Amino acid sequence: MDAPPLISDAKELRRTAKMVLRRLGDEAVQGVSTTCSHLIERLELGVDHTIVALVGGTGSGKSSLFNALIQMDFAKIGPLRPTTERPTACVWGGEADTLLDWLGIAREDQIRRDSILEDHIAGLRGLILLDLPDYDSQEPAHRIATERILPQADLLVWVTDPQKYADPALHARYLEEFRGREASLLVVLNQVDRLADDDVSTVRAHLAQLLQEAGVAEPQVMVTSAWTGQGIEETLQHLVEATRRHTAAAARVGRELGRAAEVLVEALGDPGSAGLGSAGSGRVGEVGATGAAGAAGAELEAGSASDNSWRGLVPAWVNRAAVEAVARLMDFSGGNAACGALARREAVSPAGVPSADRLQALLIVWLDHALEVLPRPWAAAVGHCLGSAKNIGTRLGEAMTGIAIPPPPTGLRAFFGRRRAALEQSEAYRARLTEVFSAIVQRTMTAPTLAVLEDWSAARDSALGIAGRANVARRGI
Repeated sequence: MDAPPLISDAKELRRTAKMVLRRLGDEAVQGVSTTCSHLIERLELGVDHTIVALVGGTGSGKSSLFNALIQMDFAKIGPLRPTTERPTACVWGGEADTLLDWLGIAREDQIRRDSILEDHIAGLRGLILLDLPDYDSQEPAHRIATERILPQADLLVWVTDPQKYADPALHARYLEEFRGREASLLVVLNQVDRLADDDVSTVRAHLAQLLQEAGVAEPQVMVTSAWTGQGIEETLQHLVEATRRHTAAAARVGRELGRAAEVLVEALGDPGSAGLGSAGSGRVGEVGATGAAGAAGAELEAGSASDNSWRGLVPAWVNRAAVEAVARLMDFSGGNAACGALARREAVSPAGVPSADRLQALLIVWLDHALEVLPRPWAAAVGHCLGSAKNIGTRLGEAMTGIAIPPPPTGLRAFFGRRRAALEQSEAYRARLTEVFSAIVQRTMTAPTLAVLEDWSAARDSALGIAGRANVARRGI
């Protein structure tokens, strides 16, 4: 799993999340965007180093364990609590100044282990080991520093002790966040020298049980004693394994990216019961519309099918809704009655602008159609994009000022072909009304709806693709 494809996917997912945010004010989607920004920053700094963070509560012996692992007395230890006031870092091999600056580690709190005389560091080359302030410190600055760095760790080593291993804060506030991310978590039961030999396995098993109850499947639990050296070599070997081939950082970012994509997929929701149709899946059906309105619907369908941005995918429900809307406007405006009167050679009242109540009813029916295919939040987004009843009424009024009753025939044609002439008048008037109503529906209802649907479909395709690639990569690691 290399950095360039991951950066590309992270940037794509961030763009997608931002696009979704323009449609939906969703907190989960905002979280996806923020996560992607953090991952992009991490990837742009390179994945040649693996960040391992030691974190734990007051008195867990975390700093002593840090010193034992780096085989130097560098981290501050002592009887006063808390002893770790600022993050401390040890780097094995390679230049990591930029990455450490990004993590906010002061230069005086850094140490390097890169002597060629130390054979044991060969497998650790590329490791950055952090000793973080206590998560339960009474100093707000300490907790802020820890919680700022935690999301950037490629491997989190949670250090606890026989007294605090069952602390509810450990399980409820922090470890539950690692459900599904067990590969990024190692739990260390430290200070086991305080336990009788027979009790070590008992406490370890109980800790593993608590972790499983908190949702951490198959937790990795190690036992150590910085005082006696028990478990130190085994823990170092685990860190060697984490930094092998410098894949831990990329793997962790890949897992986080896949998880963010899955969150976005869930926020986007599933298609409605009607699903999406295609351009060839079915022509506009009979919906009780007039023949002229049906013809207008066929034109809308043909126009949508030729739109390359849809790649041939045309939601049939939009076409049906458009036909129905035109038919309703014909009825609401009195257009059908006027056409019928013309055909019967009766006195004609020209079509008028429908009332605001009737136009509002038209919008409600349109949104009901939207719920057939879109998740409810996205159907609501359609509602936000549609023109108001007042706006639609204004546009109709402006457009209808140019529609006049066709003049009656004159001369011999009027005398010998009254019925045919009346029918031609009626058809001409109906065609002009349908043309105007179709244009209004297209601008104020169909186009905004298709734009929302295209955003939803594109976002879902993108998120599903990134989640799928992340899962494939995870199985291949």
